[in-house]
Amino acid sequence: MKCSSGITPLIALSMSILASEAKAHTDSTKTIGTLPNAHFSVPKPLSDSCDNPLRVTFLGDFFVNSKNFEKINLEGAKDILSWGHFNVANFEGNTVDPKKTSRAFPDFPFALAMDLNAPSILSKAGILYATRANNHAMDFGPEGMRQTSAALQQEKIKWAGVGENIVEAAKPMSLEHNGTKVAVFSFASTWPEESWATTERPGIAYPTVQRLITAIREAKATHDFIVVAFHWGGELTTELRPYQHGLVQATFDAGADVIYGHHAHMAQGIELRDKKPLAWGLGNFLFSSIGKEKNMSFAMHAEFCKANDKNSVHTAYTAIETGSILAQTGVFPMSQSRFLQYVGRYQKENILSPHTLFFIPSEGKTLTLEEWKKESQQGNAGQTLKKNSLGG
Repeated sequence: MKCSSGITPLIALSMSILASEAKAHTDSTKTIGTLPNAHFSVPKPLSDSCDNPLRVTFLGDFFVNSKNFEKINLEGAKDILSWGHFNVANFEGNTVDPKKTSRAFPDFPFALAMDLNAPSILSKAGILYATRANNHAMDFGPEGMRQTSAALQQEKIKWAGVGENIVEAAKPMSLEHNGTKVAVFSFASTWPEESWATTERPGIAYPTVQRLITAIREAKATHDFIVVAFHWGGELTTELRPYQHGLVQATFDAGADVIYGHHAHMAQGIELRDKKPLAWGLGNFLFSSIGKEKNMSFAMHAEFCKANDKNSVHTAYTAIETGSILAQTGVFPMSQSRFLQYVGRYQKENILSPHTLFFIPSEGKTLTLEEWKKESQQGNAGQTLKKNSLGG
């Protein structure tokens, strides 16, 4: 059965729902900043926890294929991207012409090639930092890696995670604001092994325990905070692999303050490990070739406070829908109702603390998961009372 327009009723209903959510993000005339320290009068994911915080929003996987390139619009993400001094996304793929650049691993299922101007999507949205250690960074070999580096550099986007050798690939990005310095590392434990950088071969930063310890300890000598991003685990699952636990322990023991991951193309668990933020997987920021799976992804908002007695990090998260019609060409934070619908799975699996803070831009506030649930229940109770009072 089809509607008169030729669209099935189910698709029409889905488009209607998603369009109504998108409208909530077009009522404002504010624009997205093109500089990392641009700020606008938008709701804050976190209130200032100290006099001079350094604020960063960390994002998941970014890939846009050539088919969707001209349609990409990140206006819907302004409430996510306008808060921090810096925004960091995982740039997954290469800016190459696949007809002119040979694949490095022809037997590998996918090789991700983006339009040569794809980095401009990020820079125009104020995303000027990228993690690049992932399983698609070397799809077109050293030539593709270098072409991508040049394209990012053209847009003044800095990166970590790839290099001409392992020493270069394992170096962090440095984020600095008002005397506070944060080092951001990018490591990937994904295959193929031939993409891993060595002392003599270009590639991605692969995280051996000793390499993590050395890199983190060196960075701590010149930075106040250490953040480590891992591209790891399995895809389209919330289940973790055993080796991930060992990497986390070694990384925190070495002195890291925050760990977050990506690669699963959906959100995974969030916890505090010894009071330090650990987000196992943020999922996607914008991944325009993801399949039909509909999942939730996260943006992680981190506030770094430098103090003489004790440094501290505060985090909150924004839920993003992936795999939807709109998410192919833009980024739209979930509404309260959609968030509670999707987050139920994570509660059942007991992988999200009820005290995790979530920012819902359409509501203009940040509450714990437990508080969002209570507010929803109270709202439903109020609607029922109103309905009954009207004789419904």
